[in-house]
Amino acid sequence: MTTKASEPQIIAMTPGCQPSTDRTAFSTVHSTFSDKVRWFQGMPQKIGGWASISFDYSAQISGTCRRIFSAYLSYQSNMVTVLGTNTNLYALTGTRLTNITPLNTATTVVANSLTSDYRTLAANPVTTVNGSGIITISDASASQYQAGDTLNLAGFATTNGISSTLINGQQLLQSVGATSYTIATAGAASSSGTGGGSSCVVSSGLITVAATAHGQTNGQRTKITGAATFAGISSTLINVEFIVRGAAMNSFQIMTTGFATSSVSAGGGSATAYQTQLAAGSQNENAAAGYGAGYYGVGLYGTGLTSANGRTTPRIWYIDRFQATMMLTPGNQGGLYTWNGNTATAPSLLANAPTAINYAFVSNDIVVTFGYQGVGNQIFASDIQNPTNWTAASSNQVFQDTVSGAGQLISALPVSGTNLIFSNNRTYVFTYIGLPLVWSIALLDARIGIIAPLACCTVNGVAYWMGQNNFYRWRGMNVEIIPANSQLVSTILNYVFTNLTSSQRSKIFAWYNERFGEIWFHYPSAQSNEPDRVARVNVNENFIWSPDTFQRTAAESPDILGLTPRLIDWNSILYNHETGTDANGVAMPFSLVGNLNNYGAFSFLVSSIVPDSIQTGNISLTITSYEYPQSPVPTNETTVTITPTTTIVQPNTGGRYWQYEWSGNQLGQSWIMGKWQAYLQETGAKA
Repeated sequence: MTTKASEPQIIAMTPGCQPSTDRTAFSTVHSTFSDKVRWFQGMPQKIGGWASISFDYSAQISGTCRRIFSAYLSYQSNMVTVLGTNTNLYALTGTRLTNITPLNTATTVVANSLTSDYRTLAANPVTTVNGSGIITISDASASQYQAGDTLNLAGFATTNGISSTLINGQQLLQSVGATSYTIATAGAASSSGTGGGSSCVVSSGLITVAATAHGQTNGQRTKITGAATFAGISSTLINVEFIVRGAAMNSFQIMTTGFATSSVSAGGGSATAYQTQLAAGSQNENAAAGYGAGYYGVGLYGTGLTSANGRTTPRIWYIDRFQATMMLTPGNQGGLYTWNGNTATAPSLLANAPTAINYAFVSNDIVVTFGYQGVGNQIFASDIQNPTNWTAASSNQVFQDTVSGAGQLISALPVSGTNLIFSNNRTYVFTYIGLPLVWSIALLDARIGIIAPLACCTVNGVAYWMGQNNFYRWRGMNVEIIPANSQLVSTILNYVFTNLTSSQRSKIFAWYNERFGEIWFHYPSAQSNEPDRVARVNVNENFIWSPDTFQRTAAESPDILGLTPRLIDWNSILYNHETGTDANGVAMPFSLVGNLNNYGAFSFLVSSIVPDSIQTGNISLTITSYEYPQSPVPTNETTVTITPTTTIVQPNTGGRYWQYEWSGNQLGQSWIMGKWQAYLQETGAKA
């Protein structure tokens, strides 16, 4: 047959992705696969990178984090961020990470159990370096200290030109080794060498507590009570909260802000006692037996049956702001805590509040709880502007009610002056109306609930959430399915719900990426027990859906108060997202696969490609052709390299049906796609 001249065609796709689980590559108008690619302002682009956040003194987060909450509180002039893991609760102020896990109320008496830290070092423990004011001090017990500790030095002699007056006194440890540490003096050594004399005394506020089988580990929070002044350290400096260090089987250490003036053991008095922090919660969900177990959608899905055995959910800290304080609960019949932002003290149980609840939130200056005393559908709320009053009277607004038929209430979402409250299978509107009834509870939908407590967010007065088998929104009337820009449901609906680990669904969470108008739903795929995938929807551009892969367990929500979103990964590493182009210093690969093209019954040659991108680094364009849409293997596959200055390339490949893939994997790489063109020649016979 006669070959026709090449004709340019715009390589066009409707924004968004629709994988093969939801539509065939030939029938969809969207891309068929994408990873680390978003659609923004109608065009695809590589998403922003991320960088890990380092904490002072190399502190690390322990446990699996499922909550990141930021606020400005009365005690803090700057923002404080609380991170809740299954083992600990942390406060992050600036780059200082502090364990603020609440304490158990029970105490363990350890009479006369305290030993002070006051020692004379071996002779001439000081080492100097010529010209430097930093000195190294040899100390066989150095490993009990940490960089940032303050020691009190006495009896040190002038050494190699550094005056004794610059050595003795309180000194901040710059670094700590196994048998030595360094301090910075204001002097400068006149020579390298050793010295210091034979009367060098070191003391600190470190106290060793003898406690048989105490069970605490380094980094946990503890509190000493009932101790008397000893070794020159005031009782007021001892009977406070500390972070455990130097933990051994039958002892642990605490660092006070005092300084021992003598060496004393078996001190503290007969009333000395300690408290431990809350025991760790579960990392995983223990799935119910029967309906809902196993892969999502398997079994009698969609029926009204429920399992006879309840789910045990992982520890998730539910946190909300009440005026200038935070209200917090670990759920799972834990207590309700309050915290003002002072990292010297952990959150404490809220006076008079229920001590066994599953969930808590704040609305209209009232603290509202779910699940009081194990009754999953019970709502119990405090008086207005008085969170310590939980005793109902005609003169206050304390509220208690059970919601008939609701099942276990697991989540709440503020929206447009009211609240949505959810069970797994129902949605209610929960509205403050004042005395005498205080709250109105209206069933909004008897068939639609929420899949997980944190799988929701509010954007511009609209509620969005992930249900058991679809994504939903509420704009003030009925519950609606979140549509796509080309159809009435998400273009990745099957992709998500047919490959989801239902047994760990309580770990699903959502957050709003305001800069790009996106809601990110993180969920565990069938191959994972932790969230490893994202269903992303741009709600500002007519609902553009795209999938992604991310190993993240929590995101800062509902308010992102810093410059960039913060998310945390499976290894409890916290990241700033949407910063730079790379994945924490390494190249971040991305890929976008278009739909299957065919311009008629004839075969076509893709003779030339005219790129149109804003890019850094080289990207690859792969053209794969097939004889028919369901051909098991391609007939041709060609890859060409596109540089930032490439004007045209000649792949000279094609077929009856063909598909484009754009990809890259270079350090520092960015990419925003424009309107690419392909020059096509009709070359083959009809099908």
